[in-house]
Amino acid sequence: MNESFSPVIFLYGMAVVVAVSKACTLFIWRALPKFRAPLRQMMIGAWRRRRTSKPILEASPDLQRYPSDPLRAAL
Repeated sequence: MNESFSPVIFLYGMAVVVAVSKACTLFIWRALPKFRAPLRQMMIGAWRRRRTSKPILEASPDLQRYPSDPLRAAL
């Protein structure tokens, strides 16, 4: 009954190896930088937010051409 190979010890050893490798994998995935959206999507989103937050001014072309004219500002 002198066996040099024990299947129970082998199974416990494999379970320890799998557990340690899983812990290392999770640690590495956690340490990696997070995925960022591409720059084009970020710019489109920023442009849409800016357009929705700014009110559209309905002004005549003359007022848009000379915004600092004091005579037109009095009108």
